[in-house]
Amino acid sequence: MITHLILLKHETQRKSLNKVSAALCTSLLRYSKDIRADKAFLDAGNANKMINANDFAYIFFNRYIDLYDAIEDPENNGISDN
Repeated sequence: MITHLILLKHETQRKSLNKVSAALCTSLLRYSKDIRADKAFLDAGNANKMINANDFAYIFFNRYIDLYDAIEDPENNGISDN
C-alpha cells in the first residue's frame, strides 16, 4: 500500500495534479512509522501549500521542524514517543 501511494504521488506531481498529490502526501502520513517521517511531513506541507491549504501546511511544517530538531539533538528534543 505504501509503495502504491508513493508511486501515485510521484505520477500526480509529474502531471501537475496538485490536489490529488496533496491528498496522497497527507495519506502517507498514516504510515510515518514505516517511511521517513521528516520527509513525509515536509512533502505534505509543500503539497498543501501549493493548493493554498495553508492551515494543513502550517501543521505539517510545524511537525517537520519538531522532527528535524529531534534528529539534530536527540537528547534535548522535548518530543514524546508519538
